[in-house]
Amino acid sequence: MSSGAVPTSETSSAPSVQPSMGGKKDFSTVAKDARAALDADYKASGKAGDIYTSFSDWQTMLGGMDRRSLYAIASNEGGQFNEAEQVGAQNVMDAQRYKAMGVDVNAPGKPTAAMQKAGIQFLDTVSDEEKTSMTWANQRANLELNYDLFSRQEGTEPENVESDSPLVKLIKGGLENLRRGGNPANQLEDTPEYKQAVQLSEQLKAGLKAKDKGGSARAVDITA
Repeated sequence: MSSGAVPTSETSSAPSVQPSMGGKKDFSTVAKDARAALDADYKASGKAGDIYTSFSDWQTMLGGMDRRSLYAIASNEGGQFNEAEQVGAQNVMDAQRYKAMGVDVNAPGKPTAAMQKAGIQFLDTVSDEEKTSMTWANQRANLELNYDLFSRQEGTEPENVESDSPLVKLIKGGLENLRRGGNPANQLEDTPEYKQAVQLSEQLKAGLKAKDKGGSARAVDITA
């Protein structure tokens, strides 16, 4: 299964998948609105979210937000969100992905190519901001590799689901490097592809922020 935080056993009641807002607001405004919504919820309930807040409670607080707002929290946009809020938002986001894949985390069953493809299709609908993240790229790359693997195990020729994202290409290259190396002690984070992806991720984030402020995102050369 692809990487990412695994929801708790309460994930079986995952929130409905909601598409991103498609850039109607700049990302900093999305984050400010998410902060205000959380604070209003805390005031109404008389309790702020913390490390003891259950997934069910995070789902109640965050389940009405669209994907872009959830990512603003998970990525700590503007430095406005504490660690518990970031983890809570990421778990809600992961629950959306599992729901789209048809995965019941309480009884996962056997993974299939169809599940991986559904996950890919879901991840391709998220916001441009989320697509600059290492988490998204890692999940997307793992799903590509798993889709190919499970398709062949099931005796079918896999479709071309390769992402156009340079981040995904780098992460996938790093994962393939590890598989060829055969050393279980090696980690993805140690591969040159991963290190290059980290740098590219920051450049892409900076480009989007510049675009939000009325500039234009510069093309990034990833071949160096």
